[in-house]
Amino acid sequence: MIYRLLGGSIATAIYTSIINNKFAQSLPSTLVTELSSRNLEVAETTMQRLLSAATLNTASAYRSVPGINAEIIASASMAVKQAYVQAFRLTYLAAIGFGGAAVVAAFFTMDIDKGMKNNKRAVRLENEAKDVRDEKVVV
Repeated sequence: MIYRLLGGSIATAIYTSIINNKFAQSLPSTLVTELSSRNLEVAETTMQRLLSAATLNTASAYRSVPGINAEIIASASMAVKQAYVQAFRLTYLAAIGFGGAAVVAAFFTMDIDKGMKNNKRAVRLENEAKDVRDEKVVV
């Protein structure tokens, strides 16, 4: 059980890192592409603020950008969606790689003998541990 929790924690950290890094990497180019496809021009100084607002992707963040209109907000929102698509695509590819490695590792695991999968075995192990603790070490 602890190994599943540990594996899940590690996987969550890896996948979150992939999503955040890929999103941050692809958002600027996606935003420029989206704005140019709709023939919208944004000043360089405004572009930095628009990029910051698109990263947050909230209405209040977009309102803080000077000279923004509804069409630019729609383009920025679409660019955010496209950047997330790219980020999740890479994350899913990484998950496929980890899943493939897990399947290969599963072929190398050994099955536990059915005689060891019962409560009697657990009681025997517990009693063996008690016997070892009760023994005196003779020097």
